[in-house]
Amino acid sequence: REGLEEIDGIEFFGHKKHRLPNILSVYIPEIDGERVVMMLDEKHIQAATGSACSALRDESSHVLKAIGKSETEAGSTLRFSFGRGTTEEHINTLVEVLPGLVEEARSL
Repeated sequence: REGLEEIDGIEFFGHKKHRLPNILSVYIPEIDGERVVMMLDEKHIQAATGSACSALRDESSHVLKAIGKSETEAGSTLRFSFGRGTTEEHINTLVEVLPGLVEEARSL
């Protein structure tokens, strides 16, 4: 979370103390999540849109709908999963590049 708060309108999902520590799910208004995922991939950063519950489906996440997100908002949700191989450098790179990519995506 730290360092990403500068992204205008970003909303972090999950309770600060009662969520999985290896998953970061965020809503970023005015972006096309799929486009940002592709932009991140070009930087060798893996991400997904929506929630894990809908990863294999071609429809919006029922989880995001249940918390009141629209189809458009669900499409502007990014999910990052961290594992044993994730280093502090990986996280720092994400924090460094994501704000600029969001700005670029919003200008398209």
